[in-house]
Amino acid sequence: MTRHGFRRPSPSMVVSLTALVVAMGGTSYAVVKPSPHSVGSKQLKKNAVAGKHIKSNAVTSADVKNESLTAQDINEATLAQVPLAARAATADLVARAGGVDRVFYRVSTVGVGPATPTSDVNNPQSTLGVATARCDAGQLVVGGGVSVDPENMSVIDSYPDGAAAWTGHANNDDITAGHNLTVYAICVPASSPG
Repeated sequence: MTRHGFRRPSPSMVVSLTALVVAMGGTSYAVVKPSPHSVGSKQLKKNAVAGKHIKSNAVTSADVKNESLTAQDINEATLAQVPLAARAATADLVARAGGVDRVFYRVSTVGVGPATPTSDVNNPQSTLGVATARCDAGQLVVGGGVSVDPENMSVIDSYPDGAAAWTGHANNDDITAGHNLTVYAICVPASSPG
């Protein structure tokens, strides 16, 4: 009776099988693990990368396209105060006024004489106009503005003038006629803080 069983493989068979396994294993490793920087946006499926896949602080402002972020993308609690926003703290004056029925408007209108002709017909000497609208006693100015006749007048500036007035400057470039400059002050009652 003959024995049917497995024979031991020869040493050359063992070497060839080992080489085959190593060769196949090396190839499959190369397919599974790509080399660094070999995967780009063309190889990724849409929404394949989420925030949890990105290392903290790995994306900087240089990596983000301008105008691409929305308010939902920004955690406002992490933002510092804008330097000039500190002035917004004075806006509480209106809140302390108690309502719109306690907001008062004051107006000051002045006539600004005609410009002075010069040797250069296209460049007359402008006449400067200044007007100040003042709040009543016991009121504070919280805003203001300027209005000029539409032709040949230009506003130079407009600003709060102390705690209870608004001032504006404008030029008249019309050599044929005077025009009006009107300054508006928005006033609220002064109240003690608290």
